[in-house]
Amino acid sequence: MMQTLNLRLSGQNLLKTDIRRQQEAYAGAVSWSLNPTERGVRMVMLALEGKW
Repeated sequence: MMQTLNLRLSGQNLLKTDIRRQQEAYAGAVSWSLNPTERGVRMVMLALEGKW
């Protein structure tokens, strides 16, 4: 019987950059502005897959 193993490594946001968005809305003479900032989070996932 043949065994097959796969090792997977994936990463996301490895430089840990923050996400900044600027949103503006207008209704007549009234305006709104949103400036949210999301903190950057590093993620690394290591998975071992196989068939026996």
